[in-house]
Amino acid sequence: MADYFTHFSCLIDVGSPYKAARALALFQELRAADQDADAPDVAGFDLVHQDAPEGSSLWIHDDEHGDVEAVIRFVLRLAEELDLTGLWGFQYSLTCSRPRLDAFGGGAHAIDLGARKSIGWSSTQEWLAAALNGEDIDAFCNGASAVNGKLPNESSLEAERFEGMARRNVQGLAGTPPLALSMPFHRS
Repeated sequence: MADYFTHFSCLIDVGSPYKAARALALFQELRAADQDADAPDVAGFDLVHQDAPEGSSLWIHDDEHGDVEAVIRFVLRLAEELDLTGLWGFQYSLTCSRPRLDAFGGGAHAIDLGARKSIGWSSTQEWLAAALNGEDIDAFCNGASAVNGKLPNESSLEAERFEGMARRNVQGLAGTPPLALSMPFHRS
């Protein structure tokens, strides 16, 4: 029997040590309320105040079986409660304890904290399927440009920055050569 896992590890800077303490208190309050809930709000991840007590960053990481949607719900709630602004996002990986077809992959989510909404997501599975089906994978908006609301050709500096990040990320996967420099990015 195989076990399937979703992993992530990311930071969110909430702006001040006071807001970080409030965020941690909210997380603990929601976690306590989840004990009696049929559909828990903050299951599937843990929250740690980095560099406490003077730090303003929170470490969000999976607790073995991560819940990507729970992280998104919680961060949107934090944005509302703490009046956060700006863009924030995270990546996740899908793994399996045994070699299984379609058991490995990942993705990313981008959130506009000020607008209090998810603005896009990307899936490695969808990107690969599009590439193998002969679709124009470069027609998809890349993550950096889509998040900024621009098309890739509107800012060559932004596109170059993203391509460099994508190249490093792809090369970091088991030492494989880069397959492509953009991934489908879905606007919400």
